[in-house]
Amino acid sequence: MVETQHLFMSLLIRKRKTRTCIITSGYPPMVPCDISMSNLSAALQDVNLLYLDGYSHEMALSVGKQADLMKIPILVDAEPERTKTELEHLLDLSSYIVCSGKFPEVS
Repeated sequence: MVETQHLFMSLLIRKRKTRTCIITSGYPPMVPCDISMSNLSAALQDVNLLYLDGYSHEMALSVGKQADLMKIPILVDAEPERTKTELEHLLDLSSYIVCSGKFPEVS
């Protein structure tokens, strides 16, 4: 078994009203079977809002489905880099959606 290490850190600074995310993908990429449902449920236990940008679609969808079962509101950042199918799956789970003013652009 190959051990995979991932780092995700979100820094929220209230005084400045800023958010910075630091993400390092491990290799191989994290997939839903890398975390048990009991560990995922425990990690989401005190979450008030789940933010998903679809960075890792499979993981975002898995975590989103669990959050939905736990009645946790989900905010989806609709990024144009996602495929239509990927985005539709996340949007189906969303409570809130944000996107840039130029998305979707009409060709």
